[in-house]
Amino acid sequence: LEATAENKQRLEDWLPTVELCMGGRLIDALKLASALKPQVVYLLSDGEMGGSALRFATDASQRTVRLHTLGMGVDKPEAAEALQAIAAAHGGTFRLVEPSAAAIQLAAQRPIKYNRQRGNPWGSKMRSR
Repeated sequence: LEATAENKQRLEDWLPTVELCMGGRLIDALKLASALKPQVVYLLSDGEMGGSALRFATDASQRTVRLHTLGMGVDKPEAAEALQAIAAAHGGTFRLVEPSAAAIQLAAQRPIKYNRQRGNPWGSKMRSR
């Protein structure tokens, strides 16, 4: 979608409905993102992933779009290295990021439901209005 005022408002209205979910669906997420044929993808992750996900994400034949990685909550050097490798495989960049103090305060005031059960990625079956 283009970043029109209407679409920005739709995003602002939709984001509060999103529930946090366990990770582990990197391959599905990258395939879904690629199918949308975007100009660029930003992957926000802690870098914790299995070997098959890392192999898929760094496979040169999967390079369909520039992909930048943002590492949040990265606790291990190998997790940062994985995110760097993914970005490099897709002509993107890697950057460590952390939430601002204001974002942490807002999150404490408005907690978001966190799903600890694995399931379909939230929103992957979402219909457009």
